[in-house]
Amino acid sequence: MNYRYANQVNGLTDLVLTKLDVLTGLKEIPICVAYDVDGERYDDMPTDQAAFSAAKPIYETMPGWMRTFRRSTSSTSCPPPARRTSSVLKL
Repeated sequence: MNYRYANQVNGLTDLVLTKLDVLTGLKEIPICVAYDVDGERYDDMPTDQAAFSAAKPIYETMPGWMRTFRRSTSSTSCPPPARRTSSVLKL
């Protein structure tokens, strides 16, 4: 969620995903996809301070992976669940 806000503010053209390998061994990877503020869903991070302080994250879970890929040099050599997890992060 915060990367979408950073994109809105800064006009990003690319996103570099590092340290994905530290998630190896987790059964599920929770990803914040929205916020709940007093029963109302926000698909973007609330910019109002009162709403932001009351916001509760809404998570989607992606399957984890067991195979390490520390020496991978491209996304195609990463485990398929890692590629799927990174694909949900869109600018």
